[in-house]
Amino acid sequence: MSRIACPNCSREYDEARSVCPGCGHDRKASLQSFAPSIVITGPDHQTGGHVVKVADPSVQSEARRGADGSVSLNVVGSAGIGRPGESRVALTLKERLVRDGHQVEIVAGDDSRGVDRRCVIDGETLILQVTIAPQASSFWRDASRSSATRQVSPPHAAAWLREAILTKADAARVQDSPVLLAVDARHAGVVAMPDLVQEYLGSFGSPVREFGFASVWIVGPTADYCARLGDGRP
Repeated sequence: MSRIACPNCSREYDEARSVCPGCGHDRKASLQSFAPSIVITGPDHQTGGHVVKVADPSVQSEARRGADGSVSLNVVGSAGIGRPGESRVALTLKERLVRDGHQVEIVAGDDSRGVDRRCVIDGETLILQVTIAPQASSFWRDASRSSATRQVSPPHAAAWLREAILTKADAARVQDSPVLLAVDARHAGVVAMPDLVQEYLGSFGSPVREFGFASVWIVGPTADYCARLGDGRP
């Protein structure tokens, strides 16, 4: 059977697949590879808190966690947001899970059945569903035109995660395999910080127990900004 080399990570795989098992790149997607990006994180001298800056070729963002607990986002551009970013989300989450000691392979999904990706983790096949935070269409519309800015309290930031999870709440009940939900927070990476994870859990409880997901992960711009919401597997 013919094999091809992934244009993103160079791994060889069966030509019958569309998704690279190594990095999650979908050669049939409109976005064919990951263009260079710059991610800068660390103490924020502007607010006394923490900042995550992401510079993609078509989107630039700054997510800040203020010393007072507030969360602010500033995003310029929106190309690549949503479905085109699913491969990058899968790759970043895989990197985190491998770092945590898991064996992970990403395989193609089935759009007709609402399956973004499948992944085999430690021998168990899971459906990978991807959604984005924040969900606000007006925010991304403003970003596409020029720029968008929001500053919110910790409970409101937790509500961003809640709204994202609710868009996939039925997925765990209708799919034929356990569902791992990835919340794409590439341009809102501070929501993966431990205190905001606890803010969500304190307000809403475990999404695994509430909705039946295998697990729910916040996936920021790097593996360091990936966090599981409560319990689950993996």
